[in-house]
Amino acid sequence: MSQNESKERLESLKYTGLFLLFIILMPLLPILSLITPLPILLLTIKHPRSALIYPAILLLIVTLTSENPYTVGIFLAPVLIGITMGICYRVKHTTGTDIALVGVVSGVISSWIIIWIAQSLFGFLDLLDQKLNQTWSTMGIYEQLEPPQLVDYLPVMIFLFVICMVLINIWIMNKRLIRAEFPGKYITPFSKWKLPRIFLYFFVILMLVSLWNGENSWLMGILNVLYLLFMIQGAAFTSFWLKSRDWSQKWMIGLVLFHIVFPLPFLILGMVDIGTSIRKKI
Repeated sequence: MSQNESKERLESLKYTGLFLLFIILMPLLPILSLITPLPILLLTIKHPRSALIYPAILLLIVTLTSENPYTVGIFLAPVLIGITMGICYRVKHTTGTDIALVGVVSGVISSWIIIWIAQSLFGFLDLLDQKLNQTWSTMGIYEQLEPPQLVDYLPVMIFLFVICMVLINIWIMNKRLIRAEFPGKYITPFSKWKLPRIFLYFFVILMLVSLWNGENSWLMGILNVLYLLFMIQGAAFTSFWLKSRDWSQKWMIGLVLFHIVFPLPFLILGMVDIGTSIRKKI
């Protein structure tokens, strides 16, 4: 075995062991859930071949030995996020924004798929709803109101959590990689953010489906995520407009407060920004 192969194997074991340690300690330190993809991300960047082998072996062992099906999902989601973000980093000319978008998409999709499988096999969401309703009843909440279904707002909660996870991992990733003499890849300034137009097409398709089939909890949850994305895009366009007028970005503080109270203008601005070339006309 060559010295490089020995070093690669040692680093692969180190990162896989660190990932396993994060998972084990997560019930005691929930904040670790935000950085569970990090070891797999760094392993994929440094040794992409090992990133496909060692985590796969670990997942196989967990699948064969665990009696709790949810444990597999806890392992699978951060592995997929770390690998997809790492692969995106290794692609030439990608930016931190590209890595973030890939991480968010893979994180949200993998989380939704895992929850959907758990719901189909074990009624996972129904059990959570029962526990939540019992808690509200004990606290005297919703005595005269019907409690909302968890599935109505769970997609937005997952989306916000994954965004926080991805941004934190990219920040730590750059810190670690620069020390190891790897190039850093950074998030594009907020004023330059622009979602691909496919998000708008996807929104229109979902709206047509909702009009055709009526309300569906999962569908409404996905639409709520898209609403949030469009509002963020509207805020990014506002930041771009302020910069084009040489106005201070401090104005964004007041505009964000206005956005919280009246979200519709930012929603419309975001959809217009995504669907048109309005920035070129400013």
